[in-house]
Amino acid sequence: MIENVKSLLSEKKKVVIVPHMSPDGDAMGSSCALSLFLRNEGHEVDIITPDSYPAYLAWMPDIEHTSVFIDDRKAAKKKIADAEVFFFLDHNSESRQGDMQKHIEERDVPKIMIDHHPYPKAKVDYMFSRVDVTSTCEMVYEFIVAFGGEDAIKKNIATCIYVGINTDTGGLSYNSSFPQTYRIVANLLEKGIDKPMIHELLYNTSTEGKLRLMGYCLSTKMKLIPECRAAIISLSKEEQEKYNYQEGDTEGFVNIPHKISDVDISIFVSEKKEKVKISFRSKRDVPINKLAEAYFNGGGHRNAAGGALELPLEEVLEKLERVLPIFVKEYNVI
Repeated sequence: MIENVKSLLSEKKKVVIVPHMSPDGDAMGSSCALSLFLRNEGHEVDIITPDSYPAYLAWMPDIEHTSVFIDDRKAAKKKIADAEVFFFLDHNSESRQGDMQKHIEERDVPKIMIDHHPYPKAKVDYMFSRVDVTSTCEMVYEFIVAFGGEDAIKKNIATCIYVGINTDTGGLSYNSSFPQTYRIVANLLEKGIDKPMIHELLYNTSTEGKLRLMGYCLSTKMKLIPECRAAIISLSKEEQEKYNYQEGDTEGFVNIPHKISDVDISIFVSEKKEKVKISFRSKRDVPINKLAEAYFNGGGHRNAAGGALELPLEEVLEKLERVLPIFVKEYNVI
């Protein structure tokens, strides 16, 4: 299949790279890495995100070639209409493309998916799908090497790839027991990435509002459910506004309750404009993706998943507390 894609890209093309809604470090890292590589190969490349990416990623190489669909629909539609090839990164269902989906589906041009989530549903011409990797960035690394060898991984590309591997594993703390991951990280270090600087930019550039919001979540909004070995943190739109919320400010909040030894399931619930987003994390062998799939229109990995409901925040929280005991009983969590 890689040879077919090589043939497709043997001549200069207008390429549009599409990450998922609410793009995270892996979505943006893989998109920027692939964009840099394809641009080096002579292609015209645009990254179009369905909505805004987190402010803490604004420093990344090539992110200046990113446009946000909901911010300038007219310009984004023009780029979509002109595209000769689409890459779908870090998602395996077109539903994750938000309002862009219908415009992309109208285009009868080659579509390529690179993703590491289970149960792919996307209707594409070429699908690169694996679950035995940490991240889509890891797959993009292998994709680029298959095209141009190790020399194609320049320092700026390596930086983007490391961002995705690091953020999708909580700093290599979960979903990261694959030997090839550490061989790739070693190769990225040999490319000259500034690992301390990347960590500083990812984790130590918080605003005062973010830290105060984190404190508020822990002191006031974290609810423990001992009988389910679970913790739930929820935030309304009003609470986010009170602390001058910026996109990405709550990144990682879902992991904090796992510092409690008696918590195996951690859930973060965030009210957005048109829906309520739910992030799920679990320890040990708890298949938290099954909870997301069964009740919250979501899915993901065994220990990290997400979902969303178009319901009031209070109803989502009520549903969580209702279905959690069912889930822990069915999967013998206790």
